[in-house]
Amino acid sequence: MVQLTTLHLRENQLESLEGFSEANAKLQYINLRGNNITDVKEVNKLKCLPLLRAISLNGNEFSIAISQSAVILLGVVFSLT
Repeated sequence: MVQLTTLHLRENQLESLEGFSEANAKLQYINLRGNNITDVKEVNKLKCLPLLRAISLNGNEFSIAISQSAVILLGVVFSLT
């Protein structure tokens, strides 16, 4: 999965974003809609992805309090922590 640029993990009951690493460095977009992520700080675990430009987080418990938009840009999320 070293060449992967887009990853769709929608509705997989994820509670954590553990497991991402420099091996996923080409990821540019991750769809995490409809999971069970409750803490916005989980997004910090994606800082190891230098090309990541957008994450879709709607439908996670914390995203309702932050934004109703479909995509939260990394700069916005990282500034919240």
